[in-house]
Parts: sequence; structure tokens; C-alpha cells
Amino acid sequence: MTKSPAQKRKNARREKKRYYDRLAKGFCGRCGKVKVEPGIMVCATCRTKDAARRVRDGREPHNEQRRRRRRTRARTGACSACGEPNGSEFLTCTTCRAKSQAYYAKVIRPLRQRAKARPFQLCSGCRNTRPTPGMKTCEACREKAKTYYHDRGKALRQNKKKEG
Repeated sequence: MTKSPAQKRKNARREKKRYYDRLAKGFCGRCGKVKVEPGIMVCATCRTKDAARRVRDGREPHNEQRRRRRRTRARTGACSACGEPNGSEFLTCTTCRAKSQAYYAKVIRPLRQRAKARPFQLCSGCRNTRPTPGMKTCEACREKAKTYYHDRGKALRQNKKKEG
């Protein structure tokens, strides 16, 4: 029995949610059985099984396919993402770059931040230490930011004086 496109999308959303829920709890995103270190998405067993499956099916790894296609497109002067003619200095056209940036800002960055920081109660700046109670960042990161913005403001004020 074939699934309708709506059912496939629903399943994909459910699987994606399950994947990130597992990561948030500190487990392998694929099998959900093995505890993994923060920042590691899939356990070694699942990675080995994926590689074996690709070899068995006679396929090269996804990253190799993508790498080869992107190189070929870049050599011909086409956008490495969509293949359309690219008149810019970048590997991707302006349309693909805008789509990628929007997707990253809307979907990927929030998912990664939630998966990394919240379940482990880590500083949102360095993600290594616990934040100060009631804050999102640790003392060291706040001090670093304070120094950065102080120095930046000072430099801007000096440039303004020179220009004025």
C-alpha cells in the first residue's frame, strides 16, 4: 500500500521530532538506545550500519555524491546547489543563498541550540559550563561579551570623533 504525500510528510515530521527529542535527551538520534556525547548525533553502531548499507546497495556515501556534484557545478560556473547559471563570486546563486540562510535561521539554528543547551543546562554562549542561576550564560561569557561590546563602542566613538 502506497502512502499519500500528506501521510509521508506527516511521518517525516514525526521522525524528525523523534530524532531531535532523542538528541535532547542525550541519546543517539537514529536508534535512541545509546547515550552519546553532546554534539554527537548518531552512535558508532548506527554510523557503521549506515556505511555497510551504502556499500551493500552499491552506493557511494551521500557526502561523496554531493561533493562530486557540487565540484562539477562549480567548475562549469553554475550554482552548486541548484545548477542554474551563477554570475556571482560565490558557489551558490543569490536565490539559493537566501533560501539557505532563511532555512538555517528559522529551522536549524533553533533546533541545534535547543538540542545542545537546554537538556544539559549549559551556557548558551560556550555550551561548556552551567549558566549563572537565573541567566542563560555563565559569568565568563558575560564578561567576555561585556568587554567586546565595551571595546567595540569605544572604537566606534573614536572613529566618530576623527570623522567629525
